[in-house]
Amino acid sequence: MLAWRCVRRWCDPPTALLAVGLLWAGSPLIYYQTFKLSLSHNAAFLGVTLMTWALLRAREERGRNWPWWLAGMAWGLMLIVRFQLAVFAVVPAWIWWREARAAGTTRRAAAMAGAWLAGVVPLLALQFFAWHVVYGRWLVFTYGEEGEGFNWLHPAFFGGLLSAQHGLFYWHPFLLAGATGLGWLAWRRDRLALAGSLALVLVVYVNAAWWCWWFASSFGQRAFDGACLYLMIGLAGLLTRLPAAGRTALCGLGGMAAAWNFYVMAVFYTTAISRNDAVTWAQMFHAGGRCWTIVREFLSQLP
Repeated sequence: MLAWRCVRRWCDPPTALLAVGLLWAGSPLIYYQTFKLSLSHNAAFLGVTLMTWALLRAREERGRNWPWWLAGMAWGLMLIVRFQLAVFAVVPAWIWWREARAAGTTRRAAAMAGAWLAGVVPLLALQFFAWHVVYGRWLVFTYGEEGEGFNWLHPAFFGGLLSAQHGLFYWHPFLLAGATGLGWLAWRRDRLALAGSLALVLVVYVNAAWWCWWFASSFGQRAFDGACLYLMIGLAGLLTRLPAAGRTALCGLGGMAAAWNFYVMAVFYTTAISRNDAVTWAQMFHAGGRCWTIVREFLSQLP
């Protein structure tokens, strides 16, 4: 619902619903909002979406501080969910800078920054306190416990985006439509789409620099959870720009991509395909028989 309320700023409500539904159904996000709710990705998407909605309200209600407080709280939630989500701070930073310039006074800029910090600090303080109670340390980076780290100078861009080993666009090709639309909106100098594009670029870089850029037993590229909102915005922009025939064709492709995604979820969940290694489209296609065999064996064991 929040994603729809954000996306409809770029188009009419039915088109926004279509963009959100198609992008969601064709992305890795649907898997982590159904089969794997225990992981952090649903909370990450909530944080990014809530922050973006609050920033849109801040733009509509200039002079009021509560949207900035809510945006700060959402970013604080994102940060304690996973440190890498900090890159989405470029979105409020860009809007804050534009709003501060428009206001023309440092007083208004300070009020917005203060409201933002009032939302961020309580959540971070609560998390730091919890870490101190459990681990005896105020700051804990759990990803680095076994020497994991980032290779900032040699990021695996091709692998993270296009390889059969959980490449974002290889496993979920319909997301290319959202990325194309977001780029077009940014080129048209849409302020929030431009900031969202920058956030997407940073997400790509951070994920590609991580030593395990395929994110182990990930359904597609799960670390792009928060970026899905901006891809939804991009898809909405693309749908509004295309002529009727192009819009129909794109929706048809979206429906086919969603059906394929549901199928891949089935073979992935039942372990008919590898959860960690590279899996080609041909291997996904031929895994249907093994998936059905696994399901039948499971059903035969039920009382």
